[in-house]
Amino acid sequence: MAGKLTRSALLLLVIACFVLVSIGGLIAWNSIRTDVDGMNRRALPALIAASDIGADYRELRNLVQSLAQEPDSGRRKDLGERMDAVQQHLLGAFSALRGLGMATPALDEIAAAYLGALERTREAARAGVADQAQALVYAALIPAEHNLQLYVEKVRENIQAQQRAVDQSLSLGGARLLGYSVLCMCFGLVLWTALMPPVAALLPTGEDLFVSREIAAVMYGFTGAVLSASLIASGALLVIFLDHPARPLLYCWWALSLGVLLARGINYLRWRARRDTAFDGAAAIRSFGAGSLASAMVWAAFPVMFFSEANPVQRMAMAFVFAAMAGGGALILAPTRKISLIYLSLLLVPQIALFGFAGTRMDLTVAILSFGMLLMLAHSAVAARQTTTTALKLSRENRRLAEESVARQQALQKLNLTLEDRVRERTTQLEREVDARESYAAQLQELALRDPLTGLLNRRALAEQMPAMLARASKSGAGVQILFIDLDRFKDVNDVQGHYVGDQVLLELARRLRRTLPDSALVARWGGDEFLVAVPGGVSLNHAGAIRAAIMEPVSVREHEVRLDASIGISLFPSQGENVEVLVRQADVAMYQVKLKGRSGALVYHPEMGEALRRRHELGQALREALANDWMNIAYQPVVPEADGHVLKMEALLRWTHPQRGMISPAEFVPVAEDAGLIGKLGHWCLNQACCEAARWEGDVIVAVNVSALQAMSGELLGNVADALAVSGLPPHRLELELTESVFAHDFAAIARVFGALREMGVRIAIDDFGTGYSSLSYLYRLPIDGIKIDRSFVRDVEHSGEQLLRAILGMARGLGFTVVAEGVETPTQRQMLRRMSVDYIQGSCHSVPLQPEAAAAWIAEYQSRAAEPCLSDDALH
Repeated sequence: MAGKLTRSALLLLVIACFVLVSIGGLIAWNSIRTDVDGMNRRALPALIAASDIGADYRELRNLVQSLAQEPDSGRRKDLGERMDAVQQHLLGAFSALRGLGMATPALDEIAAAYLGALERTREAARAGVADQAQALVYAALIPAEHNLQLYVEKVRENIQAQQRAVDQSLSLGGARLLGYSVLCMCFGLVLWTALMPPVAALLPTGEDLFVSREIAAVMYGFTGAVLSASLIASGALLVIFLDHPARPLLYCWWALSLGVLLARGINYLRWRARRDTAFDGAAAIRSFGAGSLASAMVWAAFPVMFFSEANPVQRMAMAFVFAAMAGGGALILAPTRKISLIYLSLLLVPQIALFGFAGTRMDLTVAILSFGMLLMLAHSAVAARQTTTTALKLSRENRRLAEESVARQQALQKLNLTLEDRVRERTTQLEREVDARESYAAQLQELALRDPLTGLLNRRALAEQMPAMLARASKSGAGVQILFIDLDRFKDVNDVQGHYVGDQVLLELARRLRRTLPDSALVARWGGDEFLVAVPGGVSLNHAGAIRAAIMEPVSVREHEVRLDASIGISLFPSQGENVEVLVRQADVAMYQVKLKGRSGALVYHPEMGEALRRRHELGQALREALANDWMNIAYQPVVPEADGHVLKMEALLRWTHPQRGMISPAEFVPVAEDAGLIGKLGHWCLNQACCEAARWEGDVIVAVNVSALQAMSGELLGNVADALAVSGLPPHRLELELTESVFAHDFAAIARVFGALREMGVRIAIDDFGTGYSSLSYLYRLPIDGIKIDRSFVRDVEHSGEQLLRAILGMARGLGFTVVAEGVETPTQRQMLRRMSVDYIQGSCHSVPLQPEAAAAWIAEYQSRAAEPCLSDDALH
């Protein structure tokens, strides 16, 4: 019997080692192959770029020396063009090093120094000053080349060091991983042995010998299922987590788990060899309990090591596997209450804590469900201990009574019937527990496929179901519309009215989408304020119009009435693509094209849209660079008073001159700044610059600064204004903020608070582009506004048909006590007509075009000197 036991144990050990070595080799080979591929992709281009840099700067030195010595103008032109081509090739090599991750801040400094020295030398060569050019070659250009050569050599040394590291990984990586794994497997064996004494302290003393043997028999009877389930579960987690960044650590964990299972398998074989003898039941329970707790400790380490970098699918799989393991373990360890409770705690408590502190709604839901399962299983373990012990004792009593007296047969039968009733009751209870566990598993599966807030499909579910819809449509010859829906300015709802209101709005809009669309449609929440819809049918069905109509209906939450619109992009199957990912991307691009055109609409994808989105992205990147390098500037246009009692104003106009594109209009880059989240930084910079410049002007000249609606609602405007006034020393009454009428589309109460705080600071407020947006007399009357600016579209028509409208606007403004500025006044006729209407201010090219700061200061000084001469007429003054 001992020989047979030894052979079985050796067979288990050989199988475990074979599996360990096979999977270990696979993981090690994959890891090393990834390193080698990554190295090969970067090393050769980097070496080529380094070689090109050396060749290019030597050729540039020769060309600039030839240019300095060449008297022929045609030859000098050819040399200049050749230098431009070589310099562009050199800049391309620098860009290649940056793109390959081989660049450091030192490269930018060295390259800048070299290019500066080259440019100075080239200028001297162009001027024909050969001696100066040669001096610059030796004094500036050659030292810069030397620094560049040193950097290139450092790049080569870095690549060689990386190649040596990869070679070392090729030679040692697999063996080291295998060694760690074998060590972990041995540690698993030692862990089982080390837990024997603590487990003995957990077992109740004075346990009946018969009861302890029966409990041991029950536990060991499940060993085969336990080992198989543990092996399958750990292997499944290993496969699911194979793309985890810590794969070697994952493999070591699996080896440790395998070591514990191997120890439990050997322990099971030992028990089988003694089960028909008078074995020590307590010792058998102790061995089994030690193996169970060792397994629980190994499993408890899994979420601690791998949860933080796991993706949602891996987390859900981990929660499902741990729930199954906990349920099975609680059932088997039920006769040993303390061991069962410790097993459940080790298995579920770390997982509950990690899911609970993960922060997302889905993770929190999983944590709550897992905590409920822990309580349920703990209660079951306590009840099962009492039930099992009672059953075993009753069985022993039954045997004793049967041997003692036949006369007590009837009482014994009654007792058996009572026992059977209890067993049936317990069986029913266990069935209910199994049903509850199955229900929890179903809920977990549902959570993996549904958005926790709206109940709509999530990305994963949509990706799984859309191919089937496309296949059905293709088979029947029908089409499918994919609609990418983005709620316009939904962020303002969260920022101003709170996330609770935002969540309730999303819930209501999800219900409306389900009611509006046919039952065959797939409706999913794609992101925070984005939805994706796939509807069978042709282009003729106006689903986008129905969706926008449903979204535009007001949503009432806690006395807040929220009005939204949506930007919708549409792609069509099969005419525009047959791949789910391609169709979704096309709909997304079309949606962004709607955003570019001012939001609130729907467009069908066209290939040219992708190019437009790329250009807008490039403009956003260039804008970030311009802000970082202080490449923006401000021009000032006079706003001249036409009536007594008013002071001169200067409107600050933001300007951006791009190195390649030239002058870019604010109408083009301001929307890009809003979408890119740069409008706050841009507005703050403009406000600071304008206040500092105005503080240097003589007199009480007012500076008018434009503020976007997003900047006004961001909560930072008041602090920015206070900072700009404090830094510049400008008196508050000399600052006027101009906001367009679009600000009234936001929360009126919040706008009123912002305007009131600005008025308390002494800052003036004006409404820009009046008559083109959302203004109403109610808003104008209730807000602390100082003036309005009539939009240039009304001024342009004043000579033809717009005079009556302008007089109506002026009458309303005077009734409300506002000053009126007419902007865009270009001709003397327009100016004379507006003066006859008693407009307070006129702004436009009839007085002056926008001026740079120095020219603006000179214009102000000239204006004030003319104003000081009483003999001048108004026409001479203006």
